[in-house]
Amino acid sequence: QLAFTDNEVNAIFSLTAGCLRIGDLEFVSSGDGSQICKKNNTVPLAIVQLLGLNSIEALTSALTNKAIEVRGARTLSPCSPENAREGADALAKAIFGRLFDWLV
Repeated sequence: QLAFTDNEVNAIFSLTAGCLRIGDLEFVSSGDGSQICKKNNTVPLAIVQLLGLNSIEALTSALTNKAIEVRGARTLSPCSPENAREGADALAKAIFGRLFDWLV
């Protein structure tokens, strides 16, 4: 028997479900960059809740922009829908990787 607490089990399930839901996100072109497709607004909300994030806006900004920091000044640059999808996949992979490392 594994000695995980109920809180740990819930966190494992939430992180896993959040990562799986990241795969449900769709990105569309918007001006110079991209945005999360609004046809199913329940997906971003579910991800925010499952991963314990602050807001849908924070999730959207993190996935549809890349941050560049030069001499202490941070600049956001919009990502294409393809780059946003790659970033979302990389986020899910990183979360799964850290979860796996913690489990093992």
